[in-house]
Amino acid sequence: MSRHPVDGGDGGGESPPSARRIGAATDRWLGALTAGGSAIGTVWIVALMVLINADVIGRVALNRPIAGTPELVSLSIVGIVFLQLPDAARRRSLTRSESLMDFVLRRRPRVGRAIGGLYELVGAVLFGILAWTTFPQAVKAWIRSEFIGNPGLLTVPTWALLGLIVLGATLLAVQFLANGCREIVGTLRPAGGVHGS
Repeated sequence: MSRHPVDGGDGGGESPPSARRIGAATDRWLGALTAGGSAIGTVWIVALMVLINADVIGRVALNRPIAGTPELVSLSIVGIVFLQLPDAARRRSLTRSESLMDFVLRRRPRVGRAIGGLYELVGAVLFGILAWTTFPQAVKAWIRSEFIGNPGLLTVPTWALLGLIVLGATLLAVQFLANGCREIVGTLRPAGGVHGS
């Protein structure tokens, strides 16, 4: 789906070698963080699948379901989504109108990249706001020792779940920002450096 290299190497840039090195190092760190979050989310999914199967077997074969399984699954979905979203944004696999973008990129590459950059920057703003507004709630939940879940079956600290949202939204906002800057810079380069496909 991605039309441009993830590492930002479009070629034809005029930035000094030191700036390119810093940019490449920053991109590598961001890539490691997003990939790490996605890997944790994947392991989490596998663990949930094992738990769900064990719960079903215990419920049907032994009439002994694992207490708290539905609650754990419902609480885990939020954490998994926010762990994996940043890597999805990095790989350009989030939902978007590819047919429209392909049409514009073929006919007006600069316009297409500008639209893509605007899309990414709007995403950065929205998820930055989400992280900014959720962080105080996470701190408040930590101070008050709040818990969510079903008492007697499964409870987890509210701050932990909100913290995952803050972490995931922050990483996603930074990744959107990096993608958007890459697209905008691509519109400012000479015609030979703009890739329409």
